[in-house]
Amino acid sequence: VSSEAQRIVGQVEELAAKLQQLLVDPQTQSLALLALADPAKLADLSGHLSSRIPQIKRARVVPEPLWRFRPTEVAGNGFALQEMMMMAQAGQQPPLQMHPSLQPPMLVDVTGIKKGKDLAGYLVIEVEPEYVLAQFNPELSGNAYSSISQNNGRQAAATLKSVGNAAPANTLSEKLPVNGTLFRIEVPLPRAPGFLSGSVLVVALALGLLLLVTAVILYRLNKQWVLEH
Repeated sequence: VSSEAQRIVGQVEELAAKLQQLLVDPQTQSLALLALADPAKLADLSGHLSSRIPQIKRARVVPEPLWRFRPTEVAGNGFALQEMMMMAQAGQQPPLQMHPSLQPPMLVDVTGIKKGKDLAGYLVIEVEPEYVLAQFNPELSGNAYSSISQNNGRQAAATLKSVGNAAPANTLSEKLPVNGTLFRIEVPLPRAPGFLSGSVLVVALALGLLLLVTAVILYRLNKQWVLEH
């Protein structure tokens, strides 16, 4: 893995972690509990979140029990939200992800709202995509190409942003997952050094084959001499 690929992945992971740290912050959790009890308090929660990360454009709270949640009543991404909240209910951290079904498309993050050790509900935030995409500026040379995409399970991955010229079909690349998200970073693999390219590589392979054949011949001659003497 190239150092540039590691830098890009680490940068996006840091942004995702920053969101998650804000959601589980004690002050955020306290405001979310108040909003569960009194919907009028949701404005206080939203203001707190956007003051910390301005790209957070909407917050909502969903109370337990989760079976009461009706995904068909949520425009655009109800079933995706339900899946994320089910992960939180099971004690897992839902990955940060893009919901293109929203208008406009938004990044979505979810965490559980705790009352002591008990799960009281779920905090859902919508974040401007530029929170991540504006920071995706890999340092490329020549005609190199890099992209950030979202893994959509059985469906084709969706490219969220690309930089550089589209890579030719035979170009080798590495696709690196970004922890805490559904994203993956694609960067070109480093090219082979010049001394291993073109005609030099052909000559090197030919010499290697010649040495192998010579070794086999010498081995057989030596074996025959031992048998005769």
